[in-house]
Amino acid sequence: MKDQNKIIIIIVIIGIIITLSLLYLIPQDFVKPELHQDELSGAIIYATGEFQSGDHPTSGTAQILEVNNTFVLRFENFKTDDGPGLYVYLSRDTEATDFISLGELKAIEGNMNYNINTEIELNEYKNVLVWCEPFSVLFGYAQLDFII
Repeated sequence: MKDQNKIIIIIVIIGIIITLSLLYLIPQDFVKPELHQDELSGAIIYATGEFQSGDHPTSGTAQILEVNNTFVLRFENFKTDDGPGLYVYLSRDTEATDFISLGELKAIEGNMNYNINTEIELNEYKNVLVWCEPFSVLFGYAQLDFII
């Protein structure tokens, strides 16, 4: 009887592993595929940088814009791979050891805006990261060059 119970437990465990593996392989959208938010009129470019690929192909431009005494991070012509738990960080490095989260990535392609808290010392955060929180993976990054 004990051997029969062990066999049943092993079969159940194998079934769970196979099911989870198949769920991972089935394509699914974790992040909205595309978004095109309007440009901000009257914006002054404060900083800009081109996205570089991390562990996933990533391209486009990141800009910090000043609009009516507030700051906005804007992605232009942005594109990256889809993935679970993708977030946008302002970071002091590309390893996400010291960062400020601006929230979840809004889309994997397009133009989008993220509000930045006005109390942040922007000059201290020279990198924009697209970071996968569940797996601690850098999808892509832009090193910012401050103009003002």
